Amino acid sequence: FWVYAWVTLMVVVAFRLKRSSLGRAMISVREDEFAAQTMGVNVARVKVLAFMVAAFFAGAAGGLYSHEKGNMISPDAAGFQLSFNYVLMTVLGGRGSITGVMLAATILTVLPEMLRDFDQYRLIVYALLLIGMMLLRPQGLFGIHEIWDWRPRWLQRGAGSVGPTKTGE
Repeated sequence: FWVYAWVTLMVVVAFRLKRSSLGRAMISVREDEFAAQTMGVNVARVKVLAFMVAAFFAGAAGGLYSHEKGNMISPDAAGFQLSFNYVLMTVLGGRGSITGVMLAATILTVLPEMLRDFDQYRLIVYALLLIGMMLLRPQGLFGIHEIWDWRPRWLQRGAGSVGPTKTGE
C-alpha cells in the first residue's frame, strides 16, 4: 500500500511541478542556462531547488526500497548495473516526459524477466537498446510530451473533414 501511495503522490507532485512556473523555469535552465538567465530566471536558485526535489524523490524511493521484505541494503546493491538501468530508463523515456520515463521503467523492469535465459547478454541488449534509441529517437519515447498529449490522427480537431471547406482550406 505505501509503495503505491508514495508512487501516486510522487507522480502527482512531478506533474504539478512540471506545469508550474518553477517547473517551467527548471525546463528553461535545462535547455539553455544563458537564455533562462537572460529572461530573468535565477539559475542558481532553480538548480538548488531541482537538486532538493530530486533528493526528496530519491530519499523517499530509498526509504521504500529499504523496507522491502528480505532486502539487505549494502553498497553492492547500488552497483553499475542499477545505475545504468536508471540512466537507460531516463534516456529511453525522454528527459522531459513523466509518463515516458514511467513506461520505460516498466519496460526495463519486465525485460530482464523476458531475457532470463540470456542473462549473460543482458548488458549487450541494454547497450544496443541505448545506442538504437540515441540514433533513431534521441528525444526519447515521448520527448517532452506526455502520453495523454498523443491522439490518433482521426481524433484530432479538423481531421474528420474530407476535401476543401468553404474557406478554401
